[in-house]
Order: sequence, then C-alpha cells, then structure tokens
Amino acid sequence: MPTYAKQLLDAVQASQSTQVAIPASSIHLERMSPIADDECPALNILVGQARKVGVLGSEGGYDLLDMEVDVVISIHTRGAPRTRVADPFVDAVNAALMRDPSLGGLAVQLGLYTVQPRQAAAGETGIAELTYRARCAVRESDLSIFTH
Repeated sequence: MPTYAKQLLDAVQASQSTQVAIPASSIHLERMSPIADDECPALNILVGQARKVGVLGSEGGYDLLDMEVDVVISIHTRGAPRTRVADPFVDAVNAALMRDPSLGGLAVQLGLYTVQPRQAAAGETGIAELTYRARCAVRESDLSIFTH
C-alpha cells in the first residue's frame, strides 16, 4: 500500500490534470532540478511536513493517527508584474483543487494554509508557493491513508 505522501501527491496531481491553464506535461511531482524559463508555466507538487494531531482509534493492534500533512504546490511563471502573470494560474490551481477538497476521499479536511509569492524581474521566472494543509486518518502500521 502506498504511503500517505504518495497517495496525496497522486490525488493532487490528478486534480491539476483537469485544469487547462497549465498542460499536464508541465505538472511535476517532487522535482528537484530547477524549472527553466522555457518550461513555464509549470507546477511542482511536494509533500511537506506531517504532524500527528492525535489518535483516532486502532486497527489490527496499531493506532489510526489523526495527521495534518502540508502539500506544497509551486507555480512557476515567467513575466511581471506577478499579479497579472501568476494570479490567473494561482486561481486555476486553487479552483481545480477545491472542486474536491476531500481529494477523492483521502482527506477529511483540506484548506489553504499559506501563499508565498517570490517576485521576479520582467522576463524572469517567478514562483508562487501555495501550501495546503490536509487532515487525514493514517494507519500507523504502513503509513497509508485510512478511508471508510
């Protein structure tokens, strides 16, 4: 069974493949190499910090953990000003994700946590990072998401 991180990455990638502002070929999972100017617009989806909030119960002798998991979507655009160039992509990414905030039943709750814009000079690549916080029930035994 895939871990919560892989399950969330796949679900967020699937949500973004339905929006048309950024082509599916420009949606990356955990890309570590820089995104070049000629690849913009592009997305990079990462799973950030995960925190145990509590214990929901048990299953097979193991705890079911109440977890908060940060999912970071970096939106890479080229041009200035950011509000004119990047904001339409920010809107499209958020709208696609909010169409199903349960991520196909994986998340009990999903909400926007932070937005961190990084300004760029005209013609340079700028980045807007959207961090969402997903609340999930995670099996302690294999770190997969428990769904009812």
